[in-house]
Amino acid sequence: MLSPLAEQASRSRLGELGMESLQLFPGYTADLSRDSGLDIMPRSDGALRPVLHPEDEPLLREYLDWLREKGLPARWLSPDETVVRAPFVGAVPSLESPAEQYILPRQLLKALVRAACSVGVELFSHTAPTGFVTSRRRLESVHTTRGTMAAFEVVLAAGAWTAGLAARLGLRVPVRPVYGQLLQLRGRPRMSHALFTAAGFLSPRPGGRLLIGSTEEEVGFRHGPTSEGIQRLLAMAAAVAPETAMARLENAWAGLRPGTPDHLPIIGPAPGWENLSLATGHFRKGILLAPLTSQILVPWLLGRCEHPQMKYLTLERFEGRSRE
Repeated sequence: MLSPLAEQASRSRLGELGMESLQLFPGYTADLSRDSGLDIMPRSDGALRPVLHPEDEPLLREYLDWLREKGLPARWLSPDETVVRAPFVGAVPSLESPAEQYILPRQLLKALVRAACSVGVELFSHTAPTGFVTSRRRLESVHTTRGTMAAFEVVLAAGAWTAGLAARLGLRVPVRPVYGQLLQLRGRPRMSHALFTAAGFLSPRPGGRLLIGSTEEEVGFRHGPTSEGIQRLLAMAAAVAPETAMARLENAWAGLRPGTPDHLPIIGPAPGWENLSLATGHFRKGILLAPLTSQILVPWLLGRCEHPQMKYLTLERFEGRSRE
């Protein structure tokens, strides 16, 4: 989901990054659709955030002002207008944000692969790095399960697994796995907007499906969904939209998000290395922040040009604790 703040509605640097990247998405997806021949344009009528508790309203009105400051469409709905958009929510005011749509991740990945290959990029799937060859401050090559690959510039972008790889190079990268679970139901209530509350979200998908999420659990490298997580998400969905209790549970997933201590991604050069950069720690915003991440990192790789946002995002912000 292309939502800068998801369930939250307060200003933050992460929200600023999300807003900036959201504004890049129309051009990003248009270029990818053209270069790949696949339609990956964002979908849905946007996001709806109802006022379910008195403390919700001031935060949502602040978010409304923030969206408008950024030139993004948004408006405050009366209780009657909310009922039209999402009858099951009830007669409460809400914030409507049409720009916060969703994109299908598998289609996006397929488009990226196809577009990259069309300009000569070589991709090696199911290929693990097993070691590094270094010379003073440079990475000369990377050992992999497919052999050794010479390195001119190296970007370490291994998500929740970044810290383990970085440690082999003497770097302490404070990225940890944050376990999260999602559900997909079939037979959803009538809705065309993603619905965000403080407890979670409901997002309509093609074919009468509904995505429900999500949990955040500090349990290390756990794999697969749990019955407790499934029950928790179903209870949240039923509390917001009682009709979901009669929907069929179609799928459940679990994944590991790369979290950082300050909730911001780590993007930019690695301290102490001439040709090593990082792009990790995006937590729940990896797809949303993809266009901005490329705008920050690519000019650095090609010409050592520093994007204005880079100074907030490099590993060096962690007070010199990055080098062992």
